[in-house]
Amino acid sequence: MLDRNDIIERMSAFDYDRQRFWVSTGAAMVLHGVREFTHDIDIGCEHDVAEALIRSGCRTSRFPDGGVKIQFDDVIEVYENWSRGEVVMIDSLPVLSLRSIIDIKRTLGREKDFRDIELIERYMNSAPSPDEKN
Repeated sequence: MLDRNDIIERMSAFDYDRQRFWVSTGAAMVLHGVREFTHDIDIGCEHDVAEALIRSGCRTSRFPDGGVKIQFDDVIEVYENWSRGEVVMIDSLPVLSLRSIIDIKRTLGREKDFRDIELIERYMNSAPSPDEKN
């Protein structure tokens, strides 16, 4: 299980242009504070980052739709051109916004994704607005 600090530490080894990749789904939920832990770190990236990872010897697999999954290490999985959406910076990491995570999870449509959507929406409804934080 990876907590916020684990994610930040593991991502320090992912030394690529932060304008060309984004932390997604479960790890993004942890970085936003929606949940405490995740099992892995899913990253979406642009083509040039995917090519650099493949050239460096990372293991890859292809999906029937032509998408590529790249195994960076034992917990970081990288997906070329995977649903970018809106990206926000959290602790110097590019992270999908909560709304973008909801959009991805609706598209995936698995039972666990609908549970995550409920969790995110509850979090968003209980979080203070920016005006209330001051």
